[in-house]
Amino acid sequence: MKKKLLLTLSILLIGLQVVLAQTSIRGKILDEKGEPVTGATIRVKGTNKGTVTDMNGNFKLSVEDGATLSISAIGMKSTEKSAQDGMSVKLATETRGIGEVLVTALAIPREKRSLGYATTQVKGDDLVQGQDRSVLSALSGKVAGVNITNTSGSPGSGTRVVIRGGSSISGNNQALLVIDGVPYDNSNSQNGGDNLNNQIDAGNRGNDINPEDVESMTVLKGPAATALYGSRASNGAIIITTKKGKSGKGGTGKNASFTSNYGIGSILMYPKFQNRWGQGYGGQTHTEENWSWGREFDGKLAPWGNVVDGVQKIKPYVAQPDNVKDFFRRAKTWENNFSIGGGNDKGNYYVSFNNLSNQGIVQNSDYRRTGVRFNGGSTINDKLSAQIGVNYTKVKANLFAQGQANNSFYDQIYQTPRDIPMRELRDLNDPFNTLEGYYGAYTINPYYIVENYKNDNNVDRVSGNIDLTYKPLKWLTVLNRTTNDFYSDHLTQYAPKYTVQRPDFNVDINEPGLYSTSNTIFNETNNDLMFTVNQALSKDI
Repeated sequence: MKKKLLLTLSILLIGLQVVLAQTSIRGKILDEKGEPVTGATIRVKGTNKGTVTDMNGNFKLSVEDGATLSISAIGMKSTEKSAQDGMSVKLATETRGIGEVLVTALAIPREKRSLGYATTQVKGDDLVQGQDRSVLSALSGKVAGVNITNTSGSPGSGTRVVIRGGSSISGNNQALLVIDGVPYDNSNSQNGGDNLNNQIDAGNRGNDINPEDVESMTVLKGPAATALYGSRASNGAIIITTKKGKSGKGGTGKNASFTSNYGIGSILMYPKFQNRWGQGYGGQTHTEENWSWGREFDGKLAPWGNVVDGVQKIKPYVAQPDNVKDFFRRAKTWENNFSIGGGNDKGNYYVSFNNLSNQGIVQNSDYRRTGVRFNGGSTINDKLSAQIGVNYTKVKANLFAQGQANNSFYDQIYQTPRDIPMRELRDLNDPFNTLEGYYGAYTINPYYIVENYKNDNNVDRVSGNIDLTYKPLKWLTVLNRTTNDFYSDHLTQYAPKYTVQRPDFNVDINEPGLYSTSNTIFNETNNDLMFTVNQALSKDI
């Protein structure tokens, strides 16, 4: 009997110890500013026991004496604390690299690992390493599955961006551009006429973007990534985030930057020409022709060109291997960028100025771009903040035509016989280089074309956005974004009027002359109203 009583007493004492070891504690989780953290996870280290904080940052949990709690929250640094009743824990903000958080459709930042579709992000510093004048051309070779092609060698020429191949034979296959939530038109609205006789590559409007203003570019691939933009983004989208002033808690930050770049470029590759036969056809010299299948070169002196005032030029009958190359010059680019930014915990600002001057590979061709950008943000109170961005771009370009009409020097250059020395044709005051005295029956001096045919392009563009963010509740964010994109794209073409008579060949060349203007006005306004809910549904979800 005595042994049974002692055994029963021992069991009761052990049970009392277990009950006493389990303690219910309460606590609160705060951020660096002392604000409650909703949905923070609190777990008892070494066990599966845990809970989450309510909307006021409070939690309640049963723990054993001496237990350690692991505390974590999205966007916060995890920490471990000894379990105590009435404990208050402040979590520090976790600084994440730009590669971990991506800006997706509608300028919504998302964690990359949470996305269910393919994306690639390129940092702004990587875009400016090659000092490319076009932010789209700078993307070349940096993103798998993205094909970047330049449409011509003209200053300010267009750039095509196709993601994962074309989806349409006759339609537009280019990706949608979005800058700070603003759908940015990337049209090539000015081509001067039909594709054979009057090609003018005035570039696409994506060239209006200053690469130095770009913080990052995110390439969204596939319909799932671009669904919020509808059919206009069926070929993918490129989300561009521009730079903002850096702000810091408890103080101000200011930074200024100035860069100046000068570059020289030349044609990478020319067509392959034969250098065995000269002007004419059928193995015979025909001075009226611009073909190059005449007699085989022998190095002997021979007359060439038209007879002017009873005089005809003489030269050695040899190949001119660089006569096409001699027409072109080195392109020169000079770009200056200045920016200043700063901020504090109440606001930030970023101001930039850009000036680009590009001299083309052909005389009298150039492209000039001037841009000014302002980005600013302000925290009005604990619940309301505002962000504004404005950009103005001015483009002036003197372009050259392509195709096979009289306004195209290409047509004249590539048909030049292999023995014609192009350098000797530059002086338009030379009677042998005028419209009447120029060699052949059908040709026009290409130097006359670039001097007298004009294709002037002028663009004025303004784009911007106003974002208002309101947080009526800890778990609810309301964002209203109003955006606008406006530009005027003006192209003026001029061709001289003349009639060239070449009686030796009974040939007349008539140019009726031309003066035309075309103006494209584009204006698009969008307004997005978005509600974001960030609330834990239960302790486990």
